[in-house]
Amino acid sequence: MLNKAYKKSDWISDEIKQSQKYWLQYRDAQCSAIYSFYERGTMRFIAHPSCMVELSKQRQKEIYTSFVEDW
Repeated sequence: MLNKAYKKSDWISDEIKQSQKYWLQYRDAQCSAIYSFYERGTMRFIAHPSCMVELSKQRQKEIYTSFVEDW
């Protein structure tokens, strides 16, 4: 999906790549915080991967609606 957005133009590609870089940092920090919240229990083994999947699905939709859908 990002490949379609990257092909639009060079400056948009650079901006999308930069936003994706920062988004990945956000996702990792958010899901790590959830893991830490449940650090004393086995729920962390469910909560952390669930966070990664859910945030990734949200990001995919966000990229599609922002950069791909109108093309």
